[in-house]
Amino acid sequence: NRALTVTPEDPVALGVRIEIDRADEAARARALVRKARAQLAANHLGRPPGDNALETFRALAAVVGDDDGRVVAGFEAIKNRYLTLARAKMRIKDFETAQSYVDLALAAVPGDAEAKILREHVHGVERTDVAIANRRSAEPLWEPDADAAPIAAPDSSKGPSDGADPSRGGTTAGAMATTVPSGSADLALPFLRTLTRPPDAVIVKGRSLDTFIGHRLDGLGLYALSEGRWTPIPFQIDEMVDEDRYVFEGGKRRDGIRGTGALKADDELAFMADDCGAEGWDLPMPEGAIAGVEIVLADPLDGGRGWVYLFEFASDDFPRSSRDYVSYDPEREVVVADGYTIAYEAGEDHIYFEHLKIPPAMGANGVDFMDRLKLRTYVKTIFLFSLTFDEEDWESHVTQYIDGPVRVIRQVENELNFMGFTVAPTVRTNAKYYRLWHEAPSVIKQTVNIPAIAREAWFKLSVDLNPNAKGMRYYRPTTDSSSPWHAIDGRMTEDEARIDRETPRWHLVTGDPGTLLWRVELPNELRDASKMIYVDDARADDGPESTRGAIGETGFRLDLFPLVQDHSYFVNLYYMTPPHWRPGQERYYLNMVDQPIAVTISARPLFARQESAPLTRAR
Repeated sequence: NRALTVTPEDPVALGVRIEIDRADEAARARALVRKARAQLAANHLGRPPGDNALETFRALAAVVGDDDGRVVAGFEAIKNRYLTLARAKMRIKDFETAQSYVDLALAAVPGDAEAKILREHVHGVERTDVAIANRRSAEPLWEPDADAAPIAAPDSSKGPSDGADPSRGGTTAGAMATTVPSGSADLALPFLRTLTRPPDAVIVKGRSLDTFIGHRLDGLGLYALSEGRWTPIPFQIDEMVDEDRYVFEGGKRRDGIRGTGALKADDELAFMADDCGAEGWDLPMPEGAIAGVEIVLADPLDGGRGWVYLFEFASDDFPRSSRDYVSYDPEREVVVADGYTIAYEAGEDHIYFEHLKIPPAMGANGVDFMDRLKLRTYVKTIFLFSLTFDEEDWESHVTQYIDGPVRVIRQVENELNFMGFTVAPTVRTNAKYYRLWHEAPSVIKQTVNIPAIAREAWFKLSVDLNPNAKGMRYYRPTTDSSSPWHAIDGRMTEDEARIDRETPRWHLVTGDPGTLLWRVELPNELRDASKMIYVDDARADDGPESTRGAIGETGFRLDLFPLVQDHSYFVNLYYMTPPHWRPGQERYYLNMVDQPIAVTISARPLFARQESAPLTRAR
């Protein structure tokens, strides 16, 4: 400071001041980490005031940022401790205290999917009075944390804790105890839902539901057991002509006449995994049902399970869910889902979208931050002239669509011609839109022998944002010491110019407008021919576009030479909008593709021999 009073702009002194500030910040962070670890060891999670891990990790976040790995791990540790205690209280049927612990877990990690599921379990177990005769199993309902046994109740004897060790709940660790009346048969509750896969859609082919092959679709209803009652959940059955072609009820080339109204082997049952419930194997069927099958969902990563049941009813008059997760307006070319609104230019049948908004309910500010999806093609011919094409040059046709409560399917056929000749691969896409994400599975057919007509040829696909995205951050997974984070500000920095150009499997942008996670699935022969694109330069001239410049533009450029004439390639693009995203939660969306839910289906002839149970109509 004295040096700067003599020469206020001296670069050496300014540099030393920055180094001192950084060293001071690092020292404060280390001290806070040590303090938090001591508080965790003493089980001071949220109490006493002024000496608890939750306050200390919040102070650490103010120093190093919310996305620092130590901060994220600290909040997760606190959450996991509280959830372990909640599960212990559930085992001894102390539901009020269990609910208090779940609330504390959500205070540490707001919106956490696991805590929200457990909250539902607490209410469900407390209110469920259905007991199943002759049911025994050593399989645990819960998988407690490995360090659950030595964890005592936190924060002294105050608050929800009574100071008991959760390892002494009076039952085997992980098992749910049931108190039964004196003199009754040995009884146990049905297994509760433990599946936590918030974004996953489940698709079941008709051939797996052979009990109902040939039966009327209008007589089928999908239900989950919630709080001891059968509750209808959103679903749809999309008819198919064969393994690859849907029956479309809407669009210029709608072909609903191909539908039979009865279940076929290639048809698809679609529903959301997050709507599953508890096991209802031995319960009476819903009123009016005449047959049923059980669909068991299992997480291959942690063993979590959930159940849904497809029933056939004698008449069409049975409760159905009124929930609609996604809808499509073909006149305005707008898809509105719970987690996003995406829009194309109305009346133009364009292949590219121009608008994307994430609603405030999903933790965003609700503004449109999309410029457009760019599709650019460059061909340098052997005749010494070059051709360039953009997304507005493609001949695109929205030919057909399906609009159901679980998903919208929008078929688009795309072709790029020049003077009567096809100059790029033709692309046919059945874009599928779900509650929190959409995908564009595309079949690319190479109709041109590129090496015979060109010296150079490439195709670029990228997402360009608009100025509303300034202030967001771009994240690309890295394998070296380089930072994975980059500020989106319309100014290209040296470190951004040096980003690894190998096309990543996924990357994302996040900020006030929300979070957009982009995943690219390319076959190996195309991945080897692709390079990543990242441009953040508001001065770049890359028209046509809605707003000038490239703002956080991400994508890939594909060399067309390796594509073989008359060969087809399958490419899938995922656009995901995780609500209230925190670092680490992207795993839910990556697991959706890498570790899909395992599905087991069993026909239940026992259902048909039991009297009906009351229904809960969907709220």
